[in-house]
Amino acid sequence: AAFPPGGLGRRRLLDAAIAISPGNATVLSRAKALGGAEALASDDAASLQVGPTNGWAAHSLGSECKVPTGMQVEDLFPTPIGFAHISQVGIKNWKRTLAFLRERSVRRFDRLYQKKRKARQAKFMDVNNEFFQSQETNAQAAMEQPGHWPKMYGSALYAEWVSAAKRVCSSYVRGMGVPLTKEEQEEMELILWAAVYPDVDDDVVSHMYHAHQESIVSFVLFVSMPSPATPMVIADPRGMPPVEDYEWFQDRGDLGVDAEPPFHRTLEFFAGEGDIVIFPSFAIHKVPPH
Repeated sequence: AAFPPGGLGRRRLLDAAIAISPGNATVLSRAKALGGAEALASDDAASLQVGPTNGWAAHSLGSECKVPTGMQVEDLFPTPIGFAHISQVGIKNWKRTLAFLRERSVRRFDRLYQKKRKARQAKFMDVNNEFFQSQETNAQAAMEQPGHWPKMYGSALYAEWVSAAKRVCSSYVRGMGVPLTKEEQEEMELILWAAVYPDVDDDVVSHMYHAHQESIVSFVLFVSMPSPATPMVIADPRGMPPVEDYEWFQDRGDLGVDAEPPFHRTLEFFAGEGDIVIFPSFAIHKVPPH
């Protein structure tokens, strides 16, 4: 959190406005009225962009926006974000597992999507919700009664992935300094589901800002990525607090909701196949249109 001494709070908000809309005449005139060229020289990145994990050895992750002159920064409530790859979580043949999850998910979704297209009911957001509701999201219940999706839930590869997913969550929790017994890890209630975002030209394919209610830790495994990649966007909770119901604004479209400056910058993760991103479930996130 930044604490501006004196009148720098107004200048900081102006810098944020310039970063959002650098060519806006009203913003520029206000900056000139305040005096000095410093307000016009906002070179902060609009977002923190992170690429696939396999490229991290050659490139740094970058840094957050610069600290304005005369201001102090203290991390009061940092939001920890974890990154991993499926090859690092104890899967025997991770390439086979990745291909299995991709094939089963895409095939099931495509069958539903094509059915809706023929019936002229193929709005992606509606199909996406129906696809989610057709799944048994409780991983343990799915394996005990795989009838909802036998080829997925009855597979040994799915069972292996469930065990690995629990390790992903427990590792993150322990990394946060939260003690976790072996029994607590084994009895962890794990919620898993598949989501598919197809490449189509005549529909809006996205998942607007939302959080995962009644959960503590969330993660995403990217089993397949298009080219060019669409990022997963995680908002700064200082500008998009989780107490708001962002799903209520989904009818306004992707640009209908934005964070409050100066905390409007987001983390954009351009994942590669097999990448995993782990984050607290309260973090507001989205998949932008692509």
